[in-house]
Amino acid sequence: MWESLHYHDERAGPGIHAAVTMTKILIVEDEQAIREMIAFHLNRAGFETLEAENSNEARALIADERPDLARLDAARHERAGTHAPVET
Repeated sequence: MWESLHYHDERAGPGIHAAVTMTKILIVEDEQAIREMIAFHLNRAGFETLEAENSNEARALIADERPDLARLDAARHERAGTHAPVET
């Protein structure tokens, strides 16, 4: 299931389909057991994972590692998972 996770790059131009596999996923979760479980399953599916316990760690990892995708904890106390602006 996870192996088929692709997106279409619109910059490739008309008639050209450039599917790029997402390989690096950032997991932002304050509960260690949940974070480790998610990472375990994503790693088994062939993804590289990065883990952050809070938004400060997440921002540092985003700046340093440039993940393709981030999975956010929607119930964060310090900052809601639905509001996580990041400068690139």
